[in-house]
Amino acid sequence: MTATLTIRDIRARPVMVPFERPPVSASGALPHAALVLVDLETEEGITGRSYLFAFGRWALEPIVGCLLHLRDLLKGDRVAPLDI
Repeated sequence: MTATLTIRDIRARPVMVPFERPPVSASGALPHAALVLVDLETEEGITGRSYLFAFGRWALEPIVGCLLHLRDLLKGDRVAPLDI
């Protein structure tokens, strides 16, 4: 039997994480990783956590904005990634 989980909330936090050994590309060294930390909280008390990698600091705000709009659309829905 599988449990049915219901989306209560989605939280998104932008962070800049320093690299211990910055990778270097054609455009130069990347001293930080631009990440969005994501928490998906369910009505049943289970919280899933993940992160999204952004290409730079400039991409953090739009990603967070998209996730917050998705939160409003998905609240109360069943946790079913393939169906969504």
